[in-house]
Amino acid sequence: MSARKSRYFEKGHKDRFTTDREVSLSSVLTLRVTPEMKEKIKAVPNWQERLRQFVESMIEEERGE
Repeated sequence: MSARKSRYFEKGHKDRFTTDREVSLSSVLTLRVTPEMKEKIKAVPNWQERLRQFVESMIEEERGE
């Protein structure tokens, strides 16, 4: 079995992911939650962006900004 990456990750591939953000979202953060919580979070519209905003506000609050 090959460990080859999907062709969508190859440079110059026509379907390669692109972003219009100033800073790309290239880091991954893993969080363990209950299956029920995961289901509820994924039911929230735009849940990924909303969690990013929540984490950013939590960091700012912790820093006193």
